[in-house]
Amino acid sequence: MQAICSTTQRSGAPALFMRHWPLEKARAGVLLIHGFGEHSGRYSHVAEALGERGVETWATDLRGFGESHGRRACIGNFEDYLDDVAFAIEPVAQQREPLFLLGHSMGGLVCAQFALKRRAPLTGLILSSPALAFALKVPAWKSSAAALASRWLPNLRMPSGVNPKLLSHDPQVAKGIAKDPLAVWMASARWYTECLAAQAEAQAAAPSLELPLLSLAAGADAICDEAAAKRFHQAAGSTDKSWISYPGLYHEIFNEIGRAAVLRDLGEWIEDHSEPV
Repeated sequence: MQAICSTTQRSGAPALFMRHWPLEKARAGVLLIHGFGEHSGRYSHVAEALGERGVETWATDLRGFGESHGRRACIGNFEDYLDDVAFAIEPVAQQREPLFLLGHSMGGLVCAQFALKRRAPLTGLILSSPALAFALKVPAWKSSAAALASRWLPNLRMPSGVNPKLLSHDPQVAKGIAKDPLAVWMASARWYTECLAAQAEAQAAAPSLELPLLSLAAGADAICDEAAAKRFHQAAGSTDKSWISYPGLYHEIFNEIGRAAVLRDLGEWIEDHSEPV
């Protein structure tokens, strides 16, 4: 399944790169937002699996990641990412309805915040191993240094601490991203403190979420905290919500050895929330 790629210039913001896997006829559309350090090019198999069910997929690289412009893993404010999603979703919403927002890891936090704070014609929110809290243990000195640097040296970057071997049990996944020239392994001080603030804000605002919600969690996630994702899910005001946890799976559930079941559950939920073509 061939993706159509484009880069769109913006006034006052970095240019954004977008992938689109078109279908002649589709029952629904999905805008997919990637996680930290990765990019939309790692989701072609997800787009193909959804395409087989008549679901059309778009995916954008957030500023500072993948083929989008901007300093790598640097932001001024978490709202920058919400602006990126707003920019990407506008043309998609004009082409496809119903429309679902799907975010993995950091992208899950971005999508949760977007659904809570911005207006868009969304039919549902889908979170995959969302970064509603980090499972990675950050040393106290490093956290303190990041807080100080965030104020005075916001673009100072430090190693993210992500071990590619903890992303998936499939050794090819770790090898692939380790060799990926677009992968980012450093995070800025401001990025870190903005994520912490966004996590707290999302948890506090969860009761105001009314969209249908699907939460897909990795049962052995060493990157993002599954318990925090469950707290958000349980607190969400959505009357239509589904929680699915996959025991033993590592963080990147769409790239795990057991990904077939994850892709099936994702596709079936979207089918249940859309009409046949």
